[in-house]
Amino acid sequence: MSRMLNLCNHLFVQARRLHQIGADHRALRTFQRLARMAILPKDLAEQTQAHLGQIHLKQGEYFKARRHLTAALAYSRDNPEYYYSIARTFEEDPVGNLQKALVNYRLGLKLDPENARAHLDAALVALELGLMHEGLTMLRRAVELAADDGELVSDAIHALQEHDQPEEARRVAIAARFRHGCDPVFQRVWDDFRFKEVRNEQRHEVNQLAACVASAEENNCLSFVELTTETPTGRKLIRRDGPSHIPPPHFVRLTARNGRKHA
Repeated sequence: MSRMLNLCNHLFVQARRLHQIGADHRALRTFQRLARMAILPKDLAEQTQAHLGQIHLKQGEYFKARRHLTAALAYSRDNPEYYYSIARTFEEDPVGNLQKALVNYRLGLKLDPENARAHLDAALVALELGLMHEGLTMLRRAVELAADDGELVSDAIHALQEHDQPEEARRVAIAARFRHGCDPVFQRVWDDFRFKEVRNEQRHEVNQLAACVASAEENNCLSFVELTTETPTGRKLIRRDGPSHIPPPHFVRLTARNGRKHA
């Protein structure tokens, strides 16, 4: 029995090392070999299922990833990372379900309420579903928890701009610039915010101008007028003008006129 456990531990360490260096296909085969063993200890079986789920998620095999992550969750119901990973399988799957993704994010945040990145990811899903109040609440909480994380603040501002919340985006950007005025990372955050803000303003002005032009064309449509004249008797007289002659070229005056001074 001890020899078998040593073999399991050896295979698990080897598979985890392969996963860490990016050799996912070799790691996947080793983890699958471990998963087929019936005598795995509980913690080793849980970690094996979790790693299988992460590898399949990375490879875009979302159904297999959910199956393994759900198996890992059965071993440890109080692990928020499993809920977050399952939520990602629904969120990134082209035929997934954003409602289920948001449900799993909520379950994870109940166990891990101080996770700023999870708050932001859940906020993006809520905004995508049209749940503006819940999404903005989660997004504000994420910025509050990670006010010094330039990447997270930048992602939050971009999400607000993409979901037509310019005032909220400006408020977050100004607060971040006030707190980190001399930090080059947050200076780039501010520059990106201003660039996107100006671009959105210009796009809005162009759309307004196009709408005004379209409205003016609909309300003031000029009809073509027939270029004819009428005789006193009421009959129409159509002009038939012949071709005009080409004027001759102008010749340069070579001699000056008498009595005229040159400048």
